[in-house]
Amino acid sequence: MTQANLLELAKQGDDAAIVSVMNYVLQDRNITAQAALKGNCLLVLLKAVQVPDQKLSVTIVRKLMTHLQDKQW
Repeated sequence: MTQANLLELAKQGDDAAIVSVMNYVLQDRNITAQAALKGNCLLVLLKAVQVPDQKLSVTIVRKLMTHLQDKQW
């Protein structure tokens, strides 16, 4: 699957694609994401050897979700 296809699936709300994009964005910080759709909510779990900074992690996830929602990335 190409990166463009993955982004398109993520923009359409595919939870597996969103996790893949999140993991790509977070890999430099040694953070791994897991997510699952529950109704209209996306439940996100971030895992790392050291507890990631909550404020920074939320900011990163929020920016990513905003970019995906805008559909102009």
